[in-house]
Amino acid sequence: MADNKIVFNKSNLDKIPFAPPGEQLFYYDTKTPGFGLRVGANKKAYILYARVKHGKPVRVTLGQYGVMTVDQAREACINELNKLNSGIDPNAERKQEKAEKVLAAKKDVETLEWLINLYKTEHIEKKTKDKKGSEGTLRTIGDMMNKCKAHTVTTLKETKDGVWVEDKKVELSDWLNRPYRSITKTEVLERFKIFAVSRPSRLRRDKQTGQSILQPMIRTHQIAFRMLRAAYNYQIPRAAHLNPEDVMENPFNILTVYDQWTEPNIRTNFVNFNESEFLNWWSAVANYNYYAGLVRDYLLLSLIQGGRSIDIAPMKKSQVDFKKKHIHYINTKNGNDYIFPMTRFAEEILKRRFEQNAGSEYVFAYDLSKSGHIPQSCKHHFKLIAKESGKLISHHDLRRTWATAARTKKLNIDKRDIDYCLKHIVKDVDAHYFMQEEERIHDALQKVEDFFFEQLKKLDEKVHAWRHTMPKTEAVENQVQNNKQEEAQA
Repeated sequence: MADNKIVFNKSNLDKIPFAPPGEQLFYYDTKTPGFGLRVGANKKAYILYARVKHGKPVRVTLGQYGVMTVDQAREACINELNKLNSGIDPNAERKQEKAEKVLAAKKDVETLEWLINLYKTEHIEKKTKDKKGSEGTLRTIGDMMNKCKAHTVTTLKETKDGVWVEDKKVELSDWLNRPYRSITKTEVLERFKIFAVSRPSRLRRDKQTGQSILQPMIRTHQIAFRMLRAAYNYQIPRAAHLNPEDVMENPFNILTVYDQWTEPNIRTNFVNFNESEFLNWWSAVANYNYYAGLVRDYLLLSLIQGGRSIDIAPMKKSQVDFKKKHIHYINTKNGNDYIFPMTRFAEEILKRRFEQNAGSEYVFAYDLSKSGHIPQSCKHHFKLIAKESGKLISHHDLRRTWATAARTKKLNIDKRDIDYCLKHIVKDVDAHYFMQEEERIHDALQKVEDFFFEQLKKLDEKVHAWRHTMPKTEAVENQVQNNKQEEAQA
């Protein structure tokens, strides 16, 4: 090292030859401690080699030889040496400055729209890949985008009489093109409160009068803002992992601080099988012969299978195995496949549909639909059936009716079997569970089916009062015979 110490001036440094390829040589000034020159095969650079106060030695690059003069480099060396003596590592300082510049550039590019698209492609679409439930989620993302666009909303105010009337127009600025890190808690709270009293795009209708009701939107802004919060929760820890300096608080958490979230209404509507409404509804469905009984069979199979419309409506004949008496539900809402045993009435409905639709691949074939099968939504038909029965329900209410019946103590059905029949994601309740417990699952479905027929009988003193409304089926006939045998034995 002693041989490499020289007086640093232009003349001496110019004489130093370049190092052999692949090597580096170091020379140090005799006047300024730590002031050196790093010599490579093609370049020379000024350096400082010294120890950070209470730390390790570091080598700091000061600048290229030929670009900086010796005096300029010496001055830079003294400045950096002072930092080291103060406990500051210039290399760490430069690294932080570089990270801040990168972060600043990212802040301009990573807009709220960028964040939403990232959350959509990297989380939602991957998580819900091949799952039917993803369509609704993707629609929610579209609504979330609309809530963040620049647009005009009409706010409402409530009069002393409790009637909502239009108040004023409010211009909302665009959020989508703004860096997502720039959205503040105050802005989130203000925008949310505006939507909480804004006029919805579609007005609700009174179930009794059918007239439109002017009221603020109830759920759509809540759902959109919850998903925005989820998008931030997805990105914030990832950004901090890539850059520890990129730390921020989720601005949508302010809605929790001020108790702005409202719990969704728990829907409890179902066809009460203990009341006459069950008999009335069943009779109305049984007499509903639209399209050769297509809707009737669709609704009744949905009821006795506890099925979702997204699973029943597009069912193909290839999913039905009459030999094994199995129904295969493929790619359900949770992404899993399920096998259901056929109950007596289910088998009968399916055989009838096979005969009716001999030339179609679908069980519930419907030529008037673009899809080739009955549409999932039957709102129009439910309304027509309600006019006859007095009971307006949705397709999911059929599923809720099955679940309510299955949970009655009288039937004594194991909760795991119910979870399987409802296609709930529960640990160990999957395709393997069916192979092990097929008989139990069949018993669960058959118990509920038989229970419905028993309730129909109890709700009408004469079995024929409701039997004549049904298509003449083996399932009904068998149930009647079973009831007669039980009565005789009693």
